[in-house]
Amino acid sequence: MKKNIVIIFFMLIVVSGCNIFQTRSPEEPSANGNSYIPATTPDILFANFKNSFSEKVVENYIATFVDNATLKKKYVFVPAAGALTKFPGLSDWTINSERLYFTNLVSLSGNNPIQIQLLNKSGSVQGDSAIFSYDYIVTLPFTKNKFEGSARFTIFLDNRNLWFITKWEDFEKTGFQSWSEIKGKYN
Repeated sequence: MKKNIVIIFFMLIVVSGCNIFQTRSPEEPSANGNSYIPATTPDILFANFKNSFSEKVVENYIATFVDNATLKKKYVFVPAAGALTKFPGLSDWTINSERLYFTNLVSLSGNNPIQIQLLNKSGSVQGDSAIFSYDYIVTLPFTKNKFEGSARFTIFLDNRNLWFITKWEDFEKTGFQSWSEIKGKYN
């Protein structure tokens, strides 16, 4: 009996000394955040678009573009005129081109952020489609150039009531390289 009391006493000392029942501090996340939300509104679609650059998640970027399985529309990119003369491959731009260019940007940027500003929003929804225009500034961490211009996005609702980009028209700003030039250089 005395032996059992001694064992119980030592077990209590060991258990109380190691704080086994005390909560620990939470650990920091090991991966980048993923703020992708199904695009039930145009604002969410463009937030996902911007966040895919800052978070550098290729699949989130591609998810902002039309999916032929849920919407019978073809994706169309209309490059800025000046860039098209430098990069003729922009005339046959596809979703796969978007994936390759974005993957290259992510790879080249390393741990540094890709900064996208979409400014001066204008546009309106017309039933299951909309056209939104933005001025943009793109800053890449591996180049000293700023890319500025305007973009007009045609977006549609698919059969799940989610918004997707079906057409992207790029317009250059005098004195600056356009987003089309980024696509042409890094594809």
